[in-house]
Amino acid sequence: MRGMARQAPPADRKASPKCCSFCFVVIVSLVVSIVLVWFLEGVDYKGDDVNFPPYDCSSDVKVPNPIRTDVKGMAIDDTTFDCPGKIPEHWPHTDGAPVKALRLFRTTQPGWDEKTISQFRETLALYTRRTGAKVLVGTQITCSELADDNDWLHTLKLLRALNASHVLGLAVGNELDQLASKESTPKECVKNMWSGSYLLNKLLARVKDMRQIPGFDTVPVTTVFTAGVVWNTMGLPFVDTPEAGVNTFFTQVMQKEPHWAFTFNFYPYFDPTITMDPDGVHCNEAIKKCSCFDNGGGLKMFS
Repeated sequence: MRGMARQAPPADRKASPKCCSFCFVVIVSLVVSIVLVWFLEGVDYKGDDVNFPPYDCSSDVKVPNPIRTDVKGMAIDDTTFDCPGKIPEHWPHTDGAPVKALRLFRTTQPGWDEKTISQFRETLALYTRRTGAKVLVGTQITCSELADDNDWLHTLKLLRALNASHVLGLAVGNELDQLASKESTPKECVKNMWSGSYLLNKLLARVKDMRQIPGFDTVPVTTVFTAGVVWNTMGLPFVDTPEAGVNTFFTQVMQKEPHWAFTFNFYPYFDPTITMDPDGVHCNEAIKKCSCFDNGGGLKMFS
């Protein structure tokens, strides 16, 4: 009858075969999902280049006792950008000293499509996981805000792919103290870079974005300058002119970023004080000065 309540099944009634099968499928699916998530977390990225074999340079020349290779690194040049699967995993001319640090000036190359950018990202991420290396990740700062913002989008993806354990730091801009010396640079761009605080504002915005990625709250931040910022400083620690307001920039950024790091490109062969030894044949003193930072002699190049 319509008004009669349905009788409850006996407590000892066995579940139907269909019910058991359904529960079994659900449990197996859950286990498989957990294992799959665990596996993917370990791999992070899959792509066309993830199975590239380890690459190293071969040579019959050996450096018998390489010094502190654990704190030295390699800069990825334009040629290697196009073949990231051939970044050496060990220092050339050594007996297997591993490469522990890489520097990227940017995260894409002009003309790359999305697939190529993705493959580069995946390949570099696998390299770091396989070798334990860390990357100083660079992002560009130029006269084009649109290009800079687009580059930053790709940089964020790379940071996520590497994760914080494989990021040495974030470098926002490279050698901008030389921007005004380039004939192609508009004067308005130089003015905006320094007095308009374009570099400072973009750096702080990049840091804010990066800090939102889990694990990146203490990753160091920097801007790379040339050794020119310590020459002719007019009594200041660093150059501070309308063409390169570096000292003012440092003062401002250090007040806002607690994990700031100083980074300079020192090329000893640009130093005008580097000369031959008095005999005109050897350059022992020059080598000593350019390769040593643990005594006063190594500081003469900055005076």
